[in-house]
Amino acid sequence: MAMKFQRGMTCDIIAMETLSDDFGKLVFLQSDRTLNFHAPYGTHYSVRVPKFGRDLLYNWNNCDLLVSASGDEIYRLNLEYGQFKEPFNLSFSGCNKMHQNPMHQLLAFGGTGGVCEFWDPRTRKAVSRITASEAPVGGVTSSSTVADITEVKFDSDGLTLGLGTADGKCLFYDIRSQKPVHVKEHQYGLP
Repeated sequence: MAMKFQRGMTCDIIAMETLSDDFGKLVFLQSDRTLNFHAPYGTHYSVRVPKFGRDLLYNWNNCDLLVSASGDEIYRLNLEYGQFKEPFNLSFSGCNKMHQNPMHQLLAFGGTGGVCEFWDPRTRKAVSRITASEAPVGGVTSSSTVADITEVKFDSDGLTLGLGTADGKCLFYDIRSQKPVHVKEHQYGLP
């Protein structure tokens, strides 16, 4: 009795993003490099991205759907005009996660090598960069091991950023500083 809708897909879903407040419009990033757009009646449209995608982010301000991929580019599909725009070129390869700051719309891209880059969507340029592998745990710097960033989230206050790494660390930053405010390492030895 709780199921609202069901979708049948042709391949695995990598990421999903809602395009409307009532979950009527959805987009799915699939493992065969396609973006599958759904309306309440079912599949509406499908388009392929140039490289295998890892994450989706919808920018409400300019109707851009951002797709992170295995390369150094963030593909931008403008949903108002229905065409791809010039991609963001990152300084690292392999963006795993993306998030947009709810207060001032700063974009955060986290990926391989423990790198998190911050972009201003108005100027389409990188404004800052954090390397999470240089963060100390218990007073000891662990720069010899480089872990990929597997999660990026901003808090609702607009100044706090949380990063999750593949080796089980949770790092909390004030975005005005390069050093983490708090580092928590999970103690169970699993990523």
